[in-house]
Amino acid sequence: MDISQDSNCLAFTLPPEDDWGPVRLNTTARLAFYPFDINCLAADMGAYVTKRQEPFGPNRPLHLEATPETRGLVACEHPEPGKFSVVPLLKPDDIFDLVICDARVFLGNLELQDSVEVDRMQLVQLALGLEHVRPGGKMVIRLARIESWSAVDLIHRFSQFSTLEIFKHFDVGTKWPDCYLVASNIRSKQTEAINAVSFWKQA
Repeated sequence: MDISQDSNCLAFTLPPEDDWGPVRLNTTARLAFYPFDINCLAADMGAYVTKRQEPFGPNRPLHLEATPETRGLVACEHPEPGKFSVVPLLKPDDIFDLVICDARVFLGNLELQDSVEVDRMQLVQLALGLEHVRPGGKMVIRLARIESWSAVDLIHRFSQFSTLEIFKHFDVGTKWPDCYLVASNIRSKQTEAINAVSFWKQA
């Protein structure tokens, strides 16, 4: 942003009460900074929090259900429905030239690997990132384990509607623990891209 003075940025991190690491950014005129768990962006992911309750059980938990437009989503119970957004945070005309999907989760100074939390965060980042990237734009996606099936599947999906490069910093060493998939010239309105967004939202 120092180099491109016309650029604007939207960033997310966990809220202070849930954050596992120090926050080094502040909201400015060019930086919209949201201390919000993106895993709770229910409305953006095509779901909403209902007030229907189970007819049994002492707590009768509320439900998180799919909207009619995304009937493929599975209704599920959640003990804290108040944490989920009921109104989309991102508007349809919120379009970005560059989307970075890092999907890093820290517990203190320890980075969590191969956890449900990491997988879920990456799915949300991929779905919303691809949905809101400008046609011809770029996405940078961290691949923790490039040899895994999920990474291979991700590379295959993006190869259908973008130009791909795999990047690993030379200081990392001979192994491939942390690679970055750089998808350029993304055709985000192409059928395969739209299907990928739908797939990730339902996963």
